[in-house]
Amino acid sequence: MQNEAEKLFREVEALPKQGRRRLYTADLRRRVVAFVEKRIAAGGTESSASVELGIHQATITDWRGGKKRRRTKTTKATKRVRPVELVAPAKAETMVLVLGASARVEGLTIDHVVALVKGLA
Repeated sequence: MQNEAEKLFREVEALPKQGRRRLYTADLRRRVVAFVEKRIAAGGTESSASVELGIHQATITDWRGGKKRRRTKTTKATKRVRPVELVAPAKAETMVLVLGASARVEGLTIDHVVALVKGLA
């Protein structure tokens, strides 16, 4: 099986690239998947087979019909849907305080006015 791994590795290395990606043929994909399946049946792992062949494990996983294990910048926490409860803000009555002809303060609650009067006293 070692000779088969070396042969597949050489074929992978000889493939043309488009940017950083290799252009795999359908036949080579099929033979890689068959090789990986044999390795796993013999007690190996997909990870070790991917290293032998020089192919990223996520690529092999995808070819075998599994999900890619690549992480994206989006974390699991941001993908979750969580229930939320919308609560309307409490309506507080507001007041306007006019101090002579030069000062006007708007949007005060009764608590603000009390604190202001205490501060002025």
